[in-house]
Amino acid sequence: RINILNEMEKVINKSRNEVSKYAPKVKMILIKPEKIRDIIGSGGKIINQIIEKHDNVKIDIMQDGKIYIMHQNMEIVDLTVTYIQNFLKKIKVENVYEVKILRFVKDKMDKTFGAIAEIFPGIEGFIHISKLENYKVDKVEDVLKIGQIIL
Repeated sequence: RINILNEMEKVINKSRNEVSKYAPKVKMILIKPEKIRDIIGSGGKIINQIIEKHDNVKIDIMQDGKIYIMHQNMEIVDLTVTYIQNFLKKIKVENVYEVKILRFVKDKMDKTFGAIAEIFPGIEGFIHISKLENYKVDKVEDVLKIGQIIL
């Protein structure tokens, strides 16, 4: 048996630095167990959205708060990890965030009175027209454009 191992070692003298591109890549993150329900969502809605949004990544959630994220593409694993971490961040009203304007909000009279902005991937917030500038803004569309990045 030692002879066979010695012959094998001549051909393959060290292990590979990386696994095959077809092998699943895995990352584990740890969250507070009480946050598990936030990740899963009502009827699995949130977790299914995360999986769908990230190329059918496989996500295993353990009761102790360990989350295993698996996919053949490490980039997708990393994006999913970042998404989940951002999703669980606590947004503080007094903080300033760089956000992307997603859509405008109109009242019953079809007058725009605010905008919905993406704070983190998957996390949205409302910006009222009165908070856009230090002066009176008549139309949200005069100050903001959909897709615009603002602070």
